[in-house]
Amino acid sequence: MTVIFTKADIQSEIFVVDKYLGTEFISLETKLAGFKDLGYYVVDVSLVETKQSGLGNYSKYLIRYVTPRYEVKVDRKNYDDLRDEWWSFGAKTEKIFDTLAEAEAYKKEVESEGVVVEIFTHSPLDLPFISK
Repeated sequence: MTVIFTKADIQSEIFVVDKYLGTEFISLETKLAGFKDLGYYVVDVSLVETKQSGLGNYSKYLIRYVTPRYEVKVDRKNYDDLRDEWWSFGAKTEKIFDTLAEAEAYKKEVESEGVVVEIFTHSPLDLPFISK
């Protein structure tokens, strides 16, 4: 089995919630719901800085998350002239990409007659929950 996710895949983003008077803001809950909609797994949310005044509140968060990965499997078939049919030894994983655009570009590059290319999305949200 191919290992898709490792600790090195954890990415970080600083997110600021600025609730001062007259400013529009996105709440932390809305940001996290957006991550879930994109298929991201949120590893950790840490409060980095907070300020309070009579005009409003300011909070800075560090969000650590893992994004989906895209596995490209290629099945290279050979044509048998005697039997008049295509045959194959099976599909093999050729590459794993961080973005769908990269995976689709590789698919277009490799695809030809007798070559079947499939892209599989691996979301960290689909992994089984393991409690310690």
